[in-house]
Amino acid sequence: VNSGALAFADTMQRLGRRIVSVRVARQNFSSACAAASRPGPAIEEVRVPLRQLFFEAGGLLTPLHKDPSTRSMFAPWYTALRYLHWLDDSNDLRVKKDFKNSQVDARYRGVFAEEVAIGVMAVVVQNLFAVTRISNMAEELDLSGYSGIVADFLALGSSAATGKGTGLIIESKGSLGTQVSSARQKHAMEQVAASKLFKDPTIASSVGVTCCTTIRYADQRKSTECWVNDPELDEQSPTEFRSGDLWRH
Repeated sequence: VNSGALAFADTMQRLGRRIVSVRVARQNFSSACAAASRPGPAIEEVRVPLRQLFFEAGGLLTPLHKDPSTRSMFAPWYTALRYLHWLDDSNDLRVKKDFKNSQVDARYRGVFAEEVAIGVMAVVVQNLFAVTRISNMAEELDLSGYSGIVADFLALGSSAATGKGTGLIIESKGSLGTQVSSARQKHAMEQVAASKLFKDPTIASSVGVTCCTTIRYADQRKSTECWVNDPELDEQSPTEFRSGDLWRH
């Protein structure tokens, strides 16, 4: 038994079977994005196992299949080790009010918000778009010699209307305590809109979404929420790629 195994066992015990909720709001969905997503209300509560949220965040931040040192089952749980003690015990995804203290470096709060927002983004797009595969493009895709703008994540889902494969180009932003600023939301939409579509035989159509997640403190009235927006994509000059070289396994 090594220290990594003991830390993993302790993390699993503390995560337990806890379920947390996030308020998800769809905004400005085009007909194509609406067809790709499952039917549902404009605003809804999504409940997710805390284990899944941390696994998705850790897996996307720690590539699982390139570096042999990150292939262990422990690697995706690194985010949980770092941040589990930040969360309060409510059924909502919230941060203890103690972390408002000025002695907590604002940089750590920013990193926490961005990394946990990635986990929220992953479970939200799985819920809305039946996503089965998702990859961090900066980590997985060879962008050498490519001068265009590329959003952070690429996912493969299944259209609710046609059942055919749908590619999603996704940008995630996160904030703690206050809503993601309009300037950052705008930048996220610009990144997605400027990203070129990716062609693959398994993808019948592509849509772009931004996921802007605000994680609340325990003493705030508002709930943690993820705003899912639909910028229009530039359909000119799609870039070819082989999905087998890109998808996280």
